[in-house]
Amino acid sequence: MNYGLLEDSIDNNVINSFNSYEYLFDYRLKNLDNYFISSIGFLYSQIENYKSNAILFNIKKQFKIKSVDASLSFSNFGIILNSYTSSGKATPYKIQFSLSNIIANKNFNLGYDLVYNHYLSSSLHIISFTKDLNNNLQFRISNSSNYQKLKIYNNYKDYLYGFSIGFTLYTNTNTAIDIGFLNLGPAGYVYGITLNI
Repeated sequence: MNYGLLEDSIDNNVINSFNSYEYLFDYRLKNLDNYFISSIGFLYSQIENYKSNAILFNIKKQFKIKSVDASLSFSNFGIILNSYTSSGKATPYKIQFSLSNIIANKNFNLGYDLVYNHYLSSSLHIISFTKDLNNNLQFRISNSSNYQKLKIYNNYKDYLYGFSIGFTLYTNTNTAIDIGFLNLGPAGYVYGITLNI
């Protein structure tokens, strides 16, 4: 994930500028069944000259509530090997409950996610809409309750904060490439690219 070029400026005079980004390498472990998924990963993060890395563990259990697909996942449990600062901190784990295929329709998928982020000590509500454009391309759009923390103008622009859009490209070799963009309001935009092999 690339957070882009960040600038430290006073009265439009740039004092310093630097890039910030993260790389996550995630390996799916052998599943106990088709509905239980676990993975282990390595995270490398850099903000200017500050670097950090960690080993992370994720588990996810899929199930059904009547005809609706559901899942419960625990992500980012792990060990920070090298912290940005000298003070030791736990990994910012999150717990997520997801519903998909809420409306029985083959043309699109309506989903809902409730995410508790330990680092922020708050819950996040996400509603999403997914549509397969063809066999190889999927379109995604979503919005979250994150806009409430980002609003500053008290007008229609505030509701666009937390808005995201993305695409998934499926190849003939079972590889998926995800590209997503997220609006963070006054903080700008964030984009991410994920390769699932």
